[in-house]
Amino acid sequence: IKLNLFIPYGADLFYFTSYNLTYPQYIIPLWFSVYYQRKGIKKVDLWNMKEEIIKYENKWRRFRGNSKRVYLSQPFIYLNEYKDKIIDSYFKDSEEQNKLNIIKKNNDLILLSHGRHYISKSKNDPNNKGTDILIEGINLFVSKNPEAKIKLITFEYGPHFNKIKKLIKYYQLEKYVIIFPMTNRKKLALFIKTADLVCGQFGNNSNFINGVSTEALAFSKPLMTYRNDSIHNKTYDRLFDIINVNSAEEIAQSIKFYIDNKAKLLKLGESGFLWYKKNIISKFLNYYLNYFKNLK
Repeated sequence: IKLNLFIPYGADLFYFTSYNLTYPQYIIPLWFSVYYQRKGIKKVDLWNMKEEIIKYENKWRRFRGNSKRVYLSQPFIYLNEYKDKIIDSYFKDSEEQNKLNIIKKNNDLILLSHGRHYISKSKNDPNNKGTDILIEGINLFVSKNPEAKIKLITFEYGPHFNKIKKLIKYYQLEKYVIIFPMTNRKKLALFIKTADLVCGQFGNNSNFINGVSTEALAFSKPLMTYRNDSIHNKTYDRLFDIINVNSAEEIAQSIKFYIDNKAKLLKLGESGFLWYKKNIISKFLNYYLNYFKNLK
């Protein structure tokens, strides 16, 4: 069988190309999956994989075969659905909408962290989201600005959610952090729409385009995250602007600055949206329209 295209998601490249004993009760089907996954991706004509951390890059080098590689990021979102009027029509007078309206009314800055809660100090763990660094940054900010009207919204999501909950309690941040139950992606749009600032990931991993950043860009929301630009510049003339921070001190300073300069947040979000349309949607679609047209 000739395979034309492979766009790795994550686990399909990192986990399902390695034999392991993590789930011994499923060892036979898992090992069959690994065998055929390895065999298949070695025969792919085209890999579409943006620049990744070294563990993923090593997997690509091992299994790339004679393939060509392109570094395009794919659009995760159908942009026509990510409009304020459409979202409002879905959730008008819902419990979540009413709660968010009150939060918005009573605060000067709304931060949203809707990724998985996963904490790891290992430099090689691709799952680390560094939410603990974000919590420490908020603690540092409110310790110096206890009267500040800010809220961090997050969710009961991820294997280390309880660790984050304990950290919030340890720093006595219950006044500043609101935790919602895990929700579906459609309803999540309501929360992104409400936020002033979307928080990505911090720590050892630099991720250029993922679910969180794409949703922020689609809603014209500024993104506060860590990004190592030197490993993400092979495809685009310039990357979209972010609030690039990676320590509690930098997070606290950024919160202070953008409370006082919210107009800059709006401009940051608007420029990100325009960049997303041009560089993610248009480049990706034009490339593959031409690619499929020329398939033999």
